[in-house]
Amino acid sequence: MTLSSEFDSAQETLKQVIGLLSQLTEDQRKFVFVSAATWFGDSDKLTTAPLKQEADTNLKSLNLQDFIFSKKTKNDAEAVAVLAYYLRAYRNQDLFKTADLDALNKEAATGQTFGNITKTVNNATQRNKFFAMVGKGHKKIRPLGKMIVEALPDEEKVKNIIKSHKPRPKRKVANKDEV
Repeated sequence: MTLSSEFDSAQETLKQVIGLLSQLTEDQRKFVFVSAATWFGDSDKLTTAPLKQEADTNLKSLNLQDFIFSKKTKNDAEAVAVLAYYLRAYRNQDLFKTADLDALNKEAATGQTFGNITKTVNNATQRNKFFAMVGKGHKKIRPLGKMIVEALPDEEKVKNIIKSHKPRPKRKVANKDEV
């Protein structure tokens, strides 16, 4: 095969790809480009800086209030998990303090109030296992917390996730006096 025929073949393929891509939206085209580059192991060669900047802008433009309302939480533990998830996913803040969640809740202005947010966060950490302690006063959302938030507002999915990740019961200590 000559160099000219290789180029002609590549050019014909490019025409077909452009024809197919022109039918897609800009976001769909970006998805196809990144997916194809990853598929062929060329993702390190793909210039993603403009794509990443635009993606960051889109994430930051996601309305906090709409995100919270879309989750339709049923209890305070779910509500603080949604706030923590938002911090991690859309504000790139993995670690947080209770004050961060309180400030984010006030920023959202959804009308959701917590009687005692410290107690709510502690319950979500200890009872529900949505958060993990990381250092003094800092917490991080656990995979269970992420799965719960991603499953919301589907309460059946939430119940199934909780049921499937229920911690095993603690062993009962045998009474030594009976021996």
